[in-house]
Amino acid sequence: MPSGHSEITAYVNEGDVRRVADALVALSAGEGMRQAQAQAGGPSVRYVLSPSDRWNFALLRGAPGWTVVHGQPWNVLCRPSATGPSRFVDLCTALGVRGFMVDLVDVVPHGGMLVETDGRGLRRLSGYYFGEGDREQTYHGTPLNFLDDFTGTTFEVCADLACARLFEGDGRVLDIDTCQAIAHEVGGVNGRLLWSSGEDFSGAWSDVQCAMMAEGSLPGEGGVLLHFESATPGVAA
Repeated sequence: MPSGHSEITAYVNEGDVRRVADALVALSAGEGMRQAQAQAGGPSVRYVLSPSDRWNFALLRGAPGWTVVHGQPWNVLCRPSATGPSRFVDLCTALGVRGFMVDLVDVVPHGGMLVETDGRGLRRLSGYYFGEGDREQTYHGTPLNFLDDFTGTTFEVCADLACARLFEGDGRVLDIDTCQAIAHEVGGVNGRLLWSSGEDFSGAWSDVQCAMMAEGSLPGEGGVLLHFESATPGVAA
């Protein structure tokens, strides 16, 4: 089900960007990462598959009550944490808030996965995903036993959002149009201003991606950039 578009974006139902940033600092410390200076001109981790010895995060004000989070390596929040199935779930659990993540990748691995959490440790997966060389479909170590009976992507935890109605009916999946609608609603002013289409991150949130690599300032007001390095040189997380 190629989409022609790639994007991994987390939406956290917490409007205090600084509070989300503090939770990311604590989460990263628990994974053996310490805060660091931006590494301008250094090796890019934009497309790196984690684990990596450098992490970058950009946090943007979303719609009222929401914060938008992007990470580098691009799948850093998708990966299992030291204590649970997903760093994204751990982040929302630490904050005690719900959230969801769109993971749409048109390379290898490829797929379209909606990850929801209720802020109490639940992780709900809805979508499809094919890892490189997977004989059985998995999502970062979690078997996707429902693929044979896949009827489409659906919201459940965040079903009250207007964009959730885009997935009503059988066979609906994440694609460029639904990612745009989500960004414009839940991303608020920044989502409407900064989201654009493009393959492999060449367009979607491109200014944000560049800012994380110290290639420019973070657009908009009230955003936060975070940079981390391994506390043990050469050890990736």
